[in-house]
Amino acid sequence: MNHKIKLAMVAVITIISIASCQKEINYNDPNGNNCKLSNLVLTLPGFGDFNLSFTYDVAGKVIKGVSNDESLNYTYSTNKITATDTGGKVSEISLSNGRAVSSSSPDYIQINGISYDIKRDYTYNAEGYLAMVKNYVNGELNSTDVITYAGGNLTKSVVTFVSGGEQEITVYEYSVSAAVNAYEMADPLTGHVDYFPGKYYGIQSKNVFIKSTISCQSNKWRYIRTGCC
Repeated sequence: MNHKIKLAMVAVITIISIASCQKEINYNDPNGNNCKLSNLVLTLPGFGDFNLSFTYDVAGKVIKGVSNDESLNYTYSTNKITATDTGGKVSEISLSNGRAVSSSSPDYIQINGISYDIKRDYTYNAEGYLAMVKNYVNGELNSTDVITYAGGNLTKSVVTFVSGGEQEITVYEYSVSAAVNAYEMADPLTGHVDYFPGKYYGIQSKNVFIKSTISCQSNKWRYIRTGCC
């Protein structure tokens, strides 16, 4: 699964099943009702249903995530979480005070038989929101994401690429409904982090993410596309 849920960007959540729970889960509330997401069923237009399920240890930490015929196994050590996929590829995040400060994925991308290591460094603002991500490929800085918020929601991101200075600007839109049970495919941070389940990337946007508009530009070209969560 290479740590990213395949086709997540076109997923529409249709069913969320919570084991033995009757109340909604607010993942921004550290004193929530302790219910755990056990199964998620998505409808992918043109591709059918997509199933995702989780297994937890006695402490309530995710130890396995299964998506159709693929899986991720999670292991925990002091200030570090490691995820191993079906093919044996490993990704990990390093934590400080419960938040991800970096993530790494050796051999994450393979092009024409050549492997590329991906690393990300995360910086948070004073309010506790993820504010900047630096992306490295084979140890060299590739791009920088600057993320801004308004009204408790991630509203804009600007990704600037080192080579050529091209920028990808994304504007995010939300409904008036409060975001509960927001997982990877419904979280606007997904496009900026190596996603691990468990609230490791600062405060979640408070409303339901419904749409993003991306404009890409350089000195030579510019284009705009729109997508939904």
